[in-house]
Amino acid sequence: MVRAAYSLATLLGQINARFPYRDKASDGGIGDAAHATRISDHNPDASGVYHAYDFDHDPDSNGLDCYTLKSQLIASYDNRIKYIIFMRRIWYASSRREEYYDGVNAHDRHLHLSVVGGAVGDDSRRWILPFLSTTNNVPAWTGGTYCQYGDRGDRVMRLQQHMTTAYRGYNAYVATGFYGDATRSGIAEFQDRVGIKGPDADGSIVGPRTMAELIQRGFRP
Repeated sequence: MVRAAYSLATLLGQINARFPYRDKASDGGIGDAAHATRISDHNPDASGVYHAYDFDHDPDSNGLDCYTLKSQLIASYDNRIKYIIFMRRIWYASSRREEYYDGVNAHDRHLHLSVVGGAVGDDSRRWILPFLSTTNNVPAWTGGTYCQYGDRGDRVMRLQQHMTTAYRGYNAYVATGFYGDATRSGIAEFQDRVGIKGPDADGSIVGPRTMAELIQRGFRP
């Protein structure tokens, strides 16, 4: 069975949890036919494990900013890192030096991360990158329920405007100021993507937990 090194799978999961609506158009794991013609960490090894992943650079709309990802990976001194390629620069973990990258792909739409092979690359512990934290430094919301299904008014309008501009794929359609079925569906999708579960996660109520996650992602009530 072909799979990603467990360290890459862990990082991908953390990134998707922190940026649930990020663009993934330039994401990539296992190598394509072009990769197969040359040496590449995207190609599976004899055990069926590939050791590279490309993360889409999407700094707008609360997406993944790969400049931040790169700087925090370097600062982490994580022994699983082999090298990083981004914006025509390649950084080697072994020497902690960077140089010009002259490959065909400039890597200006995504960041390439290669991890080492063997047990180290398959270490699935969480990556310690401050900007990926979804549990630490989440602003508290002490105002109770912000709005709920059936409400009308400025609060609903501000919520809808944030959701329709900040998150790709959100299906509120138009910011009307009315919390109807479309808004409930979109909030339920958001709650699911950020890990809010239980009876209050059907999109009907924007309560303290949902507000904290929204504020963490740029909402200003």
